[in-house]
Amino acid sequence: MSVTTKEITPAFNSEVTNAEGGQHLNGCFSCGACSGICPVSQAISDFDPRKIIHMVRMGLKDRLLKSDLLWFCSQCKSCVFVCPQDVRFAEIVQALWDMNRVILPTRISLIKEKLPGLSATNVYPALPVSGYVHGRFPS
Repeated sequence: MSVTTKEITPAFNSEVTNAEGGQHLNGCFSCGACSGICPVSQAISDFDPRKIIHMVRMGLKDRLLKSDLLWFCSQCKSCVFVCPQDVRFAEIVQALWDMNRVILPTRISLIKEKLPGLSATNVYPALPVSGYVHGRFPS
């Protein structure tokens, strides 16, 4: 992944660690326990909890919040139980979902334009019930 300086938001790491659920982010030392146990990362090769944490630390706010990666997390919390540093990746994802409140309705509108007949309750039908999925989109 190549990164330009224009893509970097230096304060993004602080934004996440100051958000509810994100306070344990900086405890991660990239051991890979979360990635190894994550059922989603085994099914979807692009999804990797370490990669998401790395993107936060690098300040790739727009790239991360506009990507589909965050929405793949099923909130099963397998990562939480195996993390030796108590990073609580599932809570970090929840914090990122909360930050995404402005972006999400816009993305849904764009998807609906391209796929007529789509409703907010079936935009992400393949994902397990969690977060803003299944119709609990912010107003």
